[in-house]
Amino acid sequence: MGVVRKSALLTFGLALLAAVSLAGGVQADEAQLLYAIGETDPGISGGVFGWQPFETTRRYTSSAWLWIGFELPDIGADGVISFRASKTGQPRFEYYGYYGTTAAKYDSSGTRTTLSFPPATENVLEKLTPTAPYTQQIRFSVTPETSFVYFKMYVSASRFSNTYVYGADCTCIYTPAAGAAPTVTSIDPFQGTDDGPVSVTITGTDFANGASASLQKDGETDIAGTSVTVVSDTEITCDFDLTGVATGLWDVTVENPDAQSGTLPDGFEVIAADTSPPTVEQWSVAVTHGNGVGELKSAIGGGYVEPRNVAIDCLIVEFNEPIDAATIAPEDISIVGVNSGDQSALVDSVALEGDGSIARITLSGLLPQPDRYTVTLADTVSDEAGNSLPFAATAHFVVLFGDANENLTVDVGDMLAVYSRIGQPVDLTTCHFDLDGSGIIDMNDALVARGHAGQSAPSTP
Repeated sequence: MGVVRKSALLTFGLALLAAVSLAGGVQADEAQLLYAIGETDPGISGGVFGWQPFETTRRYTSSAWLWIGFELPDIGADGVISFRASKTGQPRFEYYGYYGTTAAKYDSSGTRTTLSFPPATENVLEKLTPTAPYTQQIRFSVTPETSFVYFKMYVSASRFSNTYVYGADCTCIYTPAAGAAPTVTSIDPFQGTDDGPVSVTITGTDFANGASASLQKDGETDIAGTSVTVVSDTEITCDFDLTGVATGLWDVTVENPDAQSGTLPDGFEVIAADTSPPTVEQWSVAVTHGNGVGELKSAIGGGYVEPRNVAIDCLIVEFNEPIDAATIAPEDISIVGVNSGDQSALVDSVALEGDGSIARITLSGLLPQPDRYTVTLADTVSDEAGNSLPFAATAHFVVLFGDANENLTVDVGDMLAVYSRIGQPVDLTTCHFDLDGSGIIDMNDALVARGHAGQSAPSTP
């Protein structure tokens, strides 16, 4: 829509149009926003289009005013229109509502249109009293349905002159009404380590497009979120770089473009990164006994001998922390016997149990006996933080069926050891005497020892 500007209106209108802006300081298209309106004909002698004198003779012996109209774009939200003018004259504003209900509008071709406006003085929020240099301001409340704001500027005759420059310093700004302040209710994950970035999802309410996110802690520099995406008014995703920042609890803050913010106190924790390597705390042999006894784990210590003829087909490794499953596999385990040589091919699978700190090594068959074995776990096995074993972990044990008393030879002493425990319950303290794994210590176990009499473990290499 065009704008007719002549003489005083031209001077006034150019300055006024150039000063119109939308929220955020984005300059608007003047044809969309604003034009001046007058009740006089644009062909008035002297080119005083827009100024309306009190006297019908149009002689400026009294006072004059200018009708001002603002046609608004689709503002989309409640807000405020502020109009301010200042000059050596003494302008005074009166919101339209009691000098009639019609006005004239002229487009760029000079075509006149009569406009009608209902009184709306209740929309005036503020009028400032003029003071040197005679600045006057008026503020109107507007809604998304408001398409036009209309008022008149009144100038006293004693200050009026033929230069008609009273509106040369004018501004008109639309400011959206402040929205609801955001709230932050949670963040996922709620902790991260101090050795790199972490991607998070923040949830809450009233997040606005263009919102920012940060972590804050007393005495520390704020950690600004990067790659911030406002997914919806209840969800934000972003990254925080935690490299080298202070450990402990941090507040999570979201700030909207209107400077309103919400905070979740102590919502995020920065923890020290794990830099220590994992260690093997225990090797064990796992054997399942019948008669409801179930699996029993016997720790492999110095000089351990496995006398049961149902073992060894399962080894257990316990670490001091969870292990990265991708770093432990059958090829990371070797088993070598003094007599039988490399038996690593018997390693069928490796599975992590519990919190990931227990590895179950299952063999596809029994290790040959009698023999002395060394099992080795490669130093490439790592924890979840990427720290590897400081060196290959090893364990040594003997497989000698029937050696119930663990003296590395099967003889009458083993049969006597079994006899002395017949009828006792099978548990961790007596399981080595249940040689057949039946879950009962009886004569059958003595017969196992007798069947392997004379066998002995090979010497240490």
